[in-house]
Amino acid sequence: LKKNDIVFSFQHQIIKDPEKYNFFLINCHPGDLSLYRGIKPIFWSMLDNQKFGLISIHHIDKGIDTGDLVIEEKFKLEKSLADNYFIAYELAPITITKAINKLLSKDYQRSIFKIRKNNSYKSNPNKEQIQKFYKSGFITKLSIINFLRLIKCF
Repeated sequence: LKKNDIVFSFQHQIIKDPEKYNFFLINCHPGDLSLYRGIKPIFWSMLDNQKFGLISIHHIDKGIDTGDLVIEEKFKLEKSLADNYFIAYELAPITITKAINKLLSKDYQRSIFKIRKNNSYKSNPNKEQIQKFYKSGFITKLSIINFLRLIKCF
C-alpha cells in the first residue's frame, strides 16, 4: 500500500501497532465516540435514551476507538435495535464516501478534535442492563418494512 491509500476497518477488528503503517487506517464506528467507544454502541445509545445515533469515521491509533475523528453523520434512533443497525449500515457507505473525499482532498488536515477517552468504553451488557433495555420498551427484532428491504437485496 502507498501513502495515500485508505484501509477501512469494521466491527471489532483491533489493529496492533497502527503507527507502523504508512497509509490511512480508518475505522467506521456506529456510535458517538465521546460516549460509546467499544462494542454495541447502538444498544448503549438506546439504553441511555439518546434521540440520535452517529456513524463516526476516525483514524485508528493504539487505543480502542480513540483516534482522531474524520467525520460523523447523525441518524434518528428508532425503538428497534435491529432497525437502528440496519439504518446505520445503510448510512455507513455514504459516510465512508464523504470521509474518503475529505481524506484525499489536498487541504486535509487531521482534526484537532480529540475523542474524550475517559469512561466511554463499553463492553457487553450484563443481565440487568439487558432487562432494563426491554423494560424501556425497546425491541431487538427487525421491522417488517426493513425486513422486506433486506430480502429485496438478495
